[in-house]
Amino acid sequence: MVTVSSYHTILAELHTGMLVLAGLCVLILAVTRAVPGMRKYGPRVAVMLEPTSYVSAVGGTVVLVLSGIVGILIRSIDVLFMLPVAQNKVMFAVFALNLWVIVIVIRAKFGSSLWDNRRLATTYTLVALAALGFVTLAGSLSGHLTMKESPLDPLYQLLNMDLNKSLLLPENVSYAIVLAMVIVIGATLVLSLRGRKRRARTVQA
Repeated sequence: MVTVSSYHTILAELHTGMLVLAGLCVLILAVTRAVPGMRKYGPRVAVMLEPTSYVSAVGGTVVLVLSGIVGILIRSIDVLFMLPVAQNKVMFAVFALNLWVIVIVIRAKFGSSLWDNRRLATTYTLVALAALGFVTLAGSLSGHLTMKESPLDPLYQLLNMDLNKSLLLPENVSYAIVLAMVIVIGATLVLSLRGRKRRARTVQA
C-alpha cells in the first residue's frame, strides 16, 4: 500500500526539481543579458528558457504548497514544531514560497518584456536566486529530518550553524524583513511602470 509519506517524497522531489530549473533558467537569461560576450546568444536562449522559467516557477510553487499540506498530514503541526530542524525547514520553505510568488507576479505583470528594463530584470533575477537559495536550504534540511546527511553540511559547519537549534527569527525582525522586501520590490515595480508609460508616450509622440 502506498503511504502518505510516499506522496510527500514525490511532491518534494518534484517541486525541488521544477524550482531549481526555474532558478537556473533565470540565472542563464540574466548572464546572457549582462555579459557582453554572451549577448549574441540572448535571443535564441530567451526563446527556450524564458517561458520554461515561468512555467516551472508556477508549477513548482503549486507543488510546493501541496507538499507542505501533505507534510502537515504526516505530522501534526504541534509535533512538527517540537523539532528545531523541522522549524528551520518550514521557515526556509515559507520564505521560498513568498519569494516565488513575487517572481510569478512580476513575470505575470510585465511578461517577457521585463528583461528590457535593466532595473526590473535585476530585481527579478535577485528575487529568483534568493527563492532558489531558500528552496535549496529547505531541501537540505529534509535530509536531516530523515536522519541523513546533506551536501550543504560543510557550509553549515563553515558558518557555524547548529541545525539542532531553532533559527526562527523574532516576530519583529521577521516583520521588518518582510516590510523592507515589500518596499524595495514595490518601489522597483512602480519605477518600472512609470518607465514603460514614459516610453509609450515617447513612441506616440
